[in-house]
Amino acid sequence: MSHDLRQLSILHTSDLHFGASHRFDPPATPSSDIPTRRGMPTLFESLEADFGTSRSESAVVVAVTGDLTQHAAQGEFDQAAQLLSRLTESSILGRDLFREDIFVVPGNHDVIFTEPKKERRWQPYCSFYQNFFRRTVFTDAPEELNKVHDRSSDLGAIVVELNSCVSVMKGAPDEQRGQIDVGSIQSLHKQLEAIDQAKLKESIRIALVHHHPVLLPAFAESSRGYDCIINADKLLMVLRDLGFHLILHGHKHFPHIFSYDAQCAWTGEECNPTIVVAGGSVGSRALPQLPNACNTYNRITIKWNPKANEGRVLIETRGLVTSDEYGRELLPGDWHWRTTRVFDRLITPRRYMPAEASAQWVPFDKGHDEHSELLRIQQYEKLRGNMPVVEVMPSLRGNQAYEARVWIEPHKRSEEDIPDKVVWSAGRMFRMAVCEYKDNPHFCTGFAYWGPMLIQARIFFKDGEQASGFVYARLPSSRP
Repeated sequence: MSHDLRQLSILHTSDLHFGASHRFDPPATPSSDIPTRRGMPTLFESLEADFGTSRSESAVVVAVTGDLTQHAAQGEFDQAAQLLSRLTESSILGRDLFREDIFVVPGNHDVIFTEPKKERRWQPYCSFYQNFFRRTVFTDAPEELNKVHDRSSDLGAIVVELNSCVSVMKGAPDEQRGQIDVGSIQSLHKQLEAIDQAKLKESIRIALVHHHPVLLPAFAESSRGYDCIINADKLLMVLRDLGFHLILHGHKHFPHIFSYDAQCAWTGEECNPTIVVAGGSVGSRALPQLPNACNTYNRITIKWNPKANEGRVLIETRGLVTSDEYGRELLPGDWHWRTTRVFDRLITPRRYMPAEASAQWVPFDKGHDEHSELLRIQQYEKLRGNMPVVEVMPSLRGNQAYEARVWIEPHKRSEEDIPDKVVWSAGRMFRMAVCEYKDNPHFCTGFAYWGPMLIQARIFFKDGEQASGFVYARLPSSRP
């Protein structure tokens, strides 16, 4: 990969809930005893089987956005630590993983909910965090779990861990909500500004937090009131000002992906979109009461091109299948993961286009322009309404900069004008792509490239006729 480009794969898991409600532990019997777990896969075994022979083209990190446990019990944290340790002992998507490649934030279930004293409330999580990561955290200062990890030199990324659960406690205002105090946000801002700003802008920027910073209607629960992060407006302002590309969170067990680019009409601030990924629960049996609800985790690939000031995020949500097509529960050994949705989003805060300049608009004069208009109409006729088009975006291939996605857009064509196949070519440096209608009705393919190029579409019809069309794939830039 060019030193100018940054690419990273992220395994995003949330709401593991080791303990009584953990999906991969046998549920209690009606008499409250726990059956033997023989025949039950562990969460790690299930994930490992799902990774299979898949291989990432870039480095892999793991992001865990809270609620590792159900009741912050020692045994539950031991299970969480064992899972994370197993990940570091295995090949994840074909890559070796180290402890420093795992990023974790606490959830509201990871503190002793009923304990009024802060140091006791936070003791189990801080102990887990210290033992696994070998980093000192004092139980009376959980605000120190707000951390900035500068991995720009090896991963090309800046990762921020945010603690939204400092004040979570039964009977407190934060019982059902998250909060990040303004002091922590100020400290975060100073830590990020202390990083060389050129290095910051070149890096992929990711923030992890447990509670949701944006309250979507789907997240609202009448019994909980306003449970979004208090001071989320200030937090989002800092993250957006510093150009963060991704915010990963959990909490609601309700997977959503959206672009946050809200902009106030009074302030005139520049709006850099941030992709927010709300993770579902990878391990809890408590899910929203919806027909297709299931346990999920995300595989995320992000590419950032600092020179063009644009990027791309591909999010594949994997869902756990626990029942057959008739709704009957599968035996646990037959559980498996499948792709539920794929989201492909561009991060394009400011794509360069020339500004409109002076032009003289005159009435169309058929007599004066008859020849050129005939040529335009003949182009439609020659292609029989099959128009080649191109869309340029960052490539998710590790050693390439851009992808030119090409396809055939129909323009008032009849049934007999549908091509039998289209052969795309971009010169001797590329292999040609042969797309047949029966397998690919849009004749869609992509060319990964480093420089601008003219792409040809050779169109073959069933009656033996041929035609050629051309599109130009430019090299995007953030400036003239």
